[in-house]
Amino acid sequence: MDYQRTARSLSGKFSEVLASSSHSLNKSNELSAKLDFLLKHLPDLKIVLGSESNGAVSATNTLMFLRDMPEVFSIETGPPVWHKGFDHERRLLMRSNGLVPDSFSYGDIKTILSANFMALFGRSPKSPGNVLLYIGAPGHEYSWEHAEVKKQITDFLTINLKT
Repeated sequence: MDYQRTARSLSGKFSEVLASSSHSLNKSNELSAKLDFLLKHLPDLKIVLGSESNGAVSATNTLMFLRDMPEVFSIETGPPVWHKGFDHERRLLMRSNGLVPDSFSYGDIKTILSANFMALFGRSPKSPGNVLLYIGAPGHEYSWEHAEVKKQITDFLTINLKT
């Protein structure tokens, strides 16, 4: 099931930036209430929150609200540098795709600025990735084709979703 927290429009993206910058818990609170409802009615259900970039903030907060529910897990890739979250055994946090450290996740402003400057002259970075679809951030791409991404996620799910 796909939970879309942001409208796919310019105003939706702007709203998301404002919500992220204010550390709003509204969306996470709403999602956790919906998941709590599902778990109360389907007790054998396992829920895996999959998130990328700013979505990792919402996923961490949702897991925090549901931390006492062992049926809820979180896989978070490329969270923003300012987001630390909390350590939890049912949370997988990835700040690298196994090829290149995520410049957005580590706050490597020099790499981000350099990649965007080079893109102005038609030179694409060796390791692509974008923030908000426009700002180039090398390493901010997590694909199933990346061996380390696939391995970490597969291992995490194998360990945590044993029947």
